[in-house]
Amino acid sequence: MWHLLGFGDSRLAPDAEPSIARQARTLAELAEHWGLDTPSLVGHDIGGGIVTRAHLVEAAAYLAPWAGHAGQQRWIDQVGAVSFEDTREVMARLGEITAPTLVLWGDQDRWLDLTTADRLAAAIPGAVRETVPGAGHFAAEDNPRAVAEALLRFLA
Repeated sequence: MWHLLGFGDSRLAPDAEPSIARQARTLAELAEHWGLDTPSLVGHDIGGGIVTRAHLVEAAAYLAPWAGHAGQQRWIDQVGAVSFEDTREVMARLGEITAPTLVLWGDQDRWLDLTTADRLAAAIPGAVRETVPGAGHFAAEDNPRAVAEALLRFLA
């Protein structure tokens, strides 16, 4: 398991910006460092974009405690660093993905509705689209059992 830069137990220099592009480069470098030729990668929310960018752009074959002022500020910094410019170039290249892909979506997601899942799955060759019952955008928190079961089925 790898936490995004600045999330979980990961630490980031105070002046460093954890952009999607930087996260994807780091993931690609870690996969190479660990000798993972064909890793099974799971990304939630923006992590999905990071995994996709690492796969397509970086040529690479996931809630931290946000308590107190410093944690809250870090969350604001994280959100502020998200730029959809970092994923724009991969959107046109989704058809190039060759890795087995599961598009797993909460059936109650109000942030990104199911049509987004449909578009992603349709754009990625051979992608499997599955919904998590009773789950919103944070499906792994809303229904962890269903998420785990879906991942186990897919990765089996």
